[in-house]
Amino acid sequence: MRLVHDEWDVKRGQVPEKVYFPQFPPWAKAAMKSGHGGGDFFTNYYFAEAIRTGKQPYLDVYRGVAMSAVGILAWKSVLDRNNRYEMPDFRREVSRKKWAGDTWQPMNLDDPKAPPIGSRGRDRGLMPDALRRARKIWKANGYTGKN
Repeated sequence: MRLVHDEWDVKRGQVPEKVYFPQFPPWAKAAMKSGHGGGDFFTNYYFAEAIRTGKQPYLDVYRGVAMSAVGILAWKSVLDRNNRYEMPDFRREVSRKKWAGDTWQPMNLDDPKAPPIGSRGRDRGLMPDALRRARKIWKANGYTGKN
């Protein structure tokens, strides 16, 4: 990550530009072979670590769901003339309950009434062959569109 401050925003003693490199554990290269840039491995690794140690990982289920929800709510806001949507605090049941019945999502390929997934509407530019192959893989993995 590269952090750059505008010259008028640099405080005394502060460097105007700094580059940070991730500090991966020694076994990270092997993890990269597991898929999704190591994400599959790290998700399972830190889940197992939480079970072994009893310590919650930094990226727990609440943070993970919040990371997804912020994008969903942002898109919902864009499509609703930039109206505000309260970001739930998933750690609090009262906050979660407000959204319990919400099934809004743009990714249902078969629902013509589903909201658009992007600025070009429902058209994803998917080739019919690619969509057929994807549906075959999904079905083989147990996804029916109803789960």
